Amino acid sequence: FRLNRLGVTHAGTHAPRSEAKSDLCCAMMAKRVRASERTMAAALSLSLALALLLGASAPSARAQREDSEHGATPELSLPGGLTPVAFFPLTGKDELESHPDGKYGGKIVGGDVGVTFDASDALFPNAMTCLDHAAGLVELDNVPYGTKGDFSINLWIKNKPRKLPIDLDGDEEDDDDLLEDLPQFEYIFSHSTKEVEAGSFNPFTPSQIHLYLPTVATPAHGVVRAIVKDSTDEYVNTNSQTFLDSDGRFMDNYARNIPGHVDLENDEWHMVTLTSEGGGKKGYRMYVDGVLAGEAPPSVILRQLESGLTDIPGVYVDGGDPLGLTG
Repeated sequence: FRLNRLGVTHAGTHAPRSEAKSDLCCAMMAKRVRASERTMAAALSLSLALALLLGASAPSARAQREDSEHGATPELSLPGGLTPVAFFPLTGKDELESHPDGKYGGKIVGGDVGVTFDASDALFPNAMTCLDHAAGLVELDNVPYGTKGDFSINLWIKNKPRKLPIDLDGDEEDDDDLLEDLPQFEYIFSHSTKEVEAGSFNPFTPSQIHLYLPTVATPAHGVVRAIVKDSTDEYVNTNSQTFLDSDGRFMDNYARNIPGHVDLENDEWHMVTLTSEGGGKKGYRMYVDGVLAGEAPPSVILRQLESGLTDIPGVYVDGGDPLGLTG
């Protein structure tokens, strides 16, 4: 499971952008990551390297690949004269603070064993790698973003194909026990409030952003899943447990293989961007390798809201208001 670059800016457009405070979680378990208005993360595998760029809009996947191949630091200026709020290379223990000024720091917590740096990676040399089932994560300083609602989080991730444990005794009756030993989710990026961090974990309460991977222990593995809750998105009932997957499915936890969506378990680097709709509008989007992968809620619902409807019974539309991230 690998992570490599992180950056943030303040803006709201339809392009990749982000503003947030977060904790980077590199263990095969639920952990938290701090970031800011736009974020870039890396692809996932049994080793993980992440580069997180937080900003209003992010450089294209091709441009970032070309910079990395030539050993250059990606251009930190963004369209419209915007600049990232923070950029974290995450390429070594000495590269955990933001560039170029070191305004925001980062540290490994929970044990060094689970967080290593892969010098052999060709695209992102010395990219941060998180080991399967090992404790340890990178915690970044709070970066202010999403204070007016608009944000973007952009990451590069690299994930190897996942396999179920081998049942050596051939006893099908204990197959469920094998799955129970596996974590259901692997968190890449997590940002909330100090109150959430101190209490019991419920990802669907106000002021939270999460990007994570459903594992082979769940029916809907093979995608990146996002949860966005601004400061006004109160938890009401199970209908407010909203999430968006990178294959475009909204609130769908069933097994599926949607044709045409990007395979995120192919041991290749992919750019994932989570961004608000912009202009204070409700809802959010996910891009994979610079291409729109899905909207939350689906565009048909967003069009109904834009046509004058202020509410749709039973449908909860998250985001758009100040995020209120303090944790």
